[in-house]
Amino acid sequence: MISEQVVKIGDIEVNFTTHEVVKNEKHIDLTWTEYKLLCLLVLSQGSVLERQKIKNQVWGEGVCCADNTINVSIKRLRDKLDSQHPNKYIQTINGIGYRWV
Repeated sequence: MISEQVVKIGDIEVNFTTHEVVKNEKHIDLTWTEYKLLCLLVLSQGSVLERQKIKNQVWGEGVCCADNTINVSIKRLRDKLDSQHPNKYIQTINGIGYRWV
């Protein structure tokens, strides 16, 4: 469980109470799916999240979504976090999934 209401990793703050994300004191507007994906990655910092786990945690168990759905959501999240350096926060682990770095 989350012991902190606000988690700060580098220049990004995630407020689990208000569901707000701030980078360098600027609010980042995320969809609900992007927010859930970000939380999952942040709370698993350093661990590789397999695609199936991401699907189950973000979209729900038993929900059918294409692998491309994850790719598109990760791309959109990367662009919103840092469009000039899209791999700064989220690393692709080929054939497995993603990791927050």
